Amino acid sequence: MTASDPTDFASEFSAEDTKHMSDHGITYVRVDNFRVGEYRYTNLKDAIHQAQRMETKNRTPN
Repeated sequence: MTASDPTDFASEFSAEDTKHMSDHGITYVRVDNFRVGEYRYTNLKDAIHQAQRMETKNRTPN
């Protein structure tokens, strides 16, 4: 994940917001989210492990 120059995403922000970001050295960072049921993860491996845990739990008789 890398930070980006605010002008790279100018269409996502107003001109005023883009100027403030540029003036103050604020960078925009996109974050990927992986969802498993109600849980959210930023790491795919963690999401896979959670999905596997949920599958195991659903297969195990109570």
